[in-house]
Amino acid sequence: MLEQSSLDSIKNNLANIIQDTTLMIVNIPENDKDSQVVSSSLNHWAEVEYKGPHSGSVYICADQEFLKAVSINMLGLDNSENITLEQQTDAFKELANVITGQLITLVYGKDFVYTLSPPLYFKEPPPLTNNSLFYCFSYDCEGLILRVIFVSC
Repeated sequence: MLEQSSLDSIKNNLANIIQDTTLMIVNIPENDKDSQVVSSSLNHWAEVEYKGPHSGSVYICADQEFLKAVSINMLGLDNSENITLEQQTDAFKELANVITGQLITLVYGKDFVYTLSPPLYFKEPPPLTNNSLFYCFSYDCEGLILRVIFVSC
């Protein structure tokens, strides 16, 4: 189990990583302790599994507007261009990949080697079992919510 000071450090570092990757201004909501992991409006999910000395998954979830904004910023698209669903999901999956790589380094350190699965995209929340330890971090990305769920098995 991670200590609160470690969780705060991880949350702040992830905010910087998300901001650098998405080119969006990212804030940490002051009161996200009451936020639910699963929300009906956050119906776009990406997952990256990691295996090594520790194993688990990292999920990100957001709404359709977040996917559009991320694809515009990460792919350098013009607002007026028609953005395909494939472009949106590709950018979203790449964000999940970047977050996972950075998050496992923040949690477990740089001395271990991990294998990451290719990112998966889906529209249904994952089943989070009681056997897994998980942490949920919420971010306000220019008014759009992004949740990062770190699962350790």
